[in-house]
Amino acid sequence: MKKLTVLLAAALLFAGATSALAEIKVEGDASVGVFSDYIWRGANFTGDAKMVVQPSVTVGIGGFSVNWWGNMNENTGEMDEVDFTLDYSTELGPLAVSVGNILYNVDGASDTNEVYLAVAPTTLPLDVKLTYFYDYDEFEVSYLTLALGKSFDIADKTSLSLGAAAGYFDFDYLNNAELTASLSYAFTDQLAITPSVLYSTPLSNEAKDALDDEFVAGLTIALSF
Repeated sequence: MKKLTVLLAAALLFAGATSALAEIKVEGDASVGVFSDYIWRGANFTGDAKMVVQPSVTVGIGGFSVNWWGNMNENTGEMDEVDFTLDYSTELGPLAVSVGNILYNVDGASDTNEVYLAVAPTTLPLDVKLTYFYDYDEFEVSYLTLALGKSFDIADKTSLSLGAAAGYFDFDYLNNAELTASLSYAFTDQLAITPSVLYSTPLSNEAKDALDDEFVAGLTIALSF
């Protein structure tokens, strides 16, 4: 009788655990983008390549997600940068909040880590996000971005997204401004193709010493699951 009770209890615990696991929804997406240049915070990292290829994979469970992102140099066909991001996102009242860590692995440079905190109001007609980054590892500098965006459904399977962003380097000077536009066409609920353009320009004399005006055209194919 005691063995039967133990087996019954174990069966109930197993059934409960299986039911709980079944309720955990794993989501993610994978994408590949081809771009005329690789621009990060206003700086051009394309080198002498005519284009770059940037694959990305994200997997999420609950509020947690892990992202792998790479930049492939067209000249060599090899990855010259790979980044890993661990993120936790949730909603606190009228705010969407994200915290995370980015590991940067760049050829020819020391690996470094950056933490971030992003806050976005959820009740505004416009997408607004303020993000603070801090490199606590190799460079010990901060970066603040303010991004605005809006998406419009212009057809049954087509949407237009417009965005603007500005960066502030290490609480010292305004870095660059970016204007973006993309047009997404959804073949299915999971598969979409998105051509995009980006324009970046330095905002201060300090930034102009290191940055130039940049224009980037790209095409991304994304699959969600």
